[in-house]
Amino acid sequence: LGRPDLAKNFLKQVLEAKLDEKQWADLGVDLGSVFFMRLASRQELGPEAGLLRDAVFTAMKARLENPQRLAELIGQLQDPSLEKRVRAMAGLREAHQAGAVALIQVLADPARKEEYPAVRAVLVQMGSDAVGPLLATLDAPEDRLKTEAAMLLGQLEAQEALLPLQALAVADNTTPQLRTAA
Repeated sequence: LGRPDLAKNFLKQVLEAKLDEKQWADLGVDLGSVFFMRLASRQELGPEAGLLRDAVFTAMKARLENPQRLAELIGQLQDPSLEKRVRAMAGLREAHQAGAVALIQVLADPARKEEYPAVRAVLVQMGSDAVGPLLATLDAPEDRLKTEAAMLLGQLEAQEALLPLQALAVADNTTPQLRTAA
């Protein structure tokens, strides 16, 4: 309405309301991240708009990266419903690197072998968000997990994986499976 003085007062009231993390995240979902970015870019709304944006984004990030939520989404990758599987994939991609780390933890567990194909597919769909965690997995003590990471990095055609994979391919202590994957 062209009244930044009133808006700034409302922003202060929201900040003083001491919302909990769920309320901040719900606010972010309801109004969308673009709304908060626009608010924070308006100098006449002062630091309050930036503080509000930061509170909302922090809560939304915490919600997206919640380990329990990620575990539930990974479980839904095996659901018979295509709609549930697609929503689970989208939720894991929204979690970015935290989602990739949770998926790699599944690959690290031999007891969850039946989940591997779906997990691999999501990691490849995640693209660049999966590259960093997969590169870190190349340092894992277990060759089987390193082999998984090497194969996935190859599928992703990650340029930053080129040197680490070449080093694994020529190392004396590399197993034949890992060498082939690298």
